[in-house]
Amino acid sequence: MAYYLGIDGGGTKTRCVLADEATVLATAMTGGCSVIRHGEQRAREALHAAVRQVCATAGVSADRISSICIGVTGAARPEIAAKIRGILTELIPEGTPTRIEVVGDNVIALEAAFGAGPGVIAIAGTIGYIAAGLPHQALLPPMSLGFVSLTGVAVIAPISSWAAPWGALLAHALPRRWLEIALGAFLLLVAVRFVASLA
Repeated sequence: MAYYLGIDGGGTKTRCVLADEATVLATAMTGGCSVIRHGEQRAREALHAAVRQVCATAGVSADRISSICIGVTGAARPEIAAKIRGILTELIPEGTPTRIEVVGDNVIALEAAFGAGPGVIAIAGTIGYIAAGLPHQALLPPMSLGFVSLTGVAVIAPISSWAAPWGALLAHALPRRWLEIALGAFLLLVAVRFVASLA
């Protein structure tokens, strides 16, 4: 019988599921395994603990696992993916033909949401802005569809798509407290600007 190991590796938690072709046999959860946030040694400890826990619970040894798929923070960077693959390889006896696939956590999120089919994210808000603005179309600037600027979409969408992975990597590399302070400062600035506009 074939056994499959699925791992969702984040910055705060590592979730692990062991299944056969029909049934989930065991689950486990340990601390975060982000190499970027915690370093390679802590990532190794979290992954090893999660895998050993599900194997012990299911009564399945690691050499019987046919395939492992892990979606982990930062795996879009080849050097991070290589480190994660190496950590998992340490758990598999030499000569065992276990397939290990390392992908970014965004890949497993999209797979969970849409399966094998195509998907579109954040479309509902865009449609709402278009619908709300259509009655006022004559008053809106050229190249707009409702309250959505087509020029803005054409410029911002490709830049955002390109920059998003770098932003995610930066966010995972920075201490959580720094991000909280930065977000708080930004919200305070927005609030001050809003109050000033009322004057």
